[in-house]
Amino acid sequence: MRAARGWFLPGGGIEGDETAEQAVEREAREECGLVIAPRRIVATATEIVHSPAGNAGVDKASVFIDAVIVGRTTPTEADHELLWLDPADAIRRLSHKSHRWAVGIAT
Repeated sequence: MRAARGWFLPGGGIEGDETAEQAVEREAREECGLVIAPRRIVATATEIVHSPAGNAGVDKASVFIDAVIVGRTTPTEADHELLWLDPADAIRRLSHKSHRWAVGIAT
């Protein structure tokens, strides 16, 4: 998905006592309007990324989950645009190295 700060796989932080699977279900609905059914964890990664709030790097821990789309709803984050890319194009465009890596190992 494309947002103001770049291209990303759908996702975000885990809230409260959510599991990674519950968080990706919520984030896919909010950002993309997709209702998904998580199947399995594909990989985990930690990447040092630039913090928009400061000049330091931040450890960004990610869990990459294989899922199937089971429905659609209205996204609640208007600044996110869902775009479908083939894996090679996604690897070229994704902003985070860990996202590019995850697409590469999943294909």
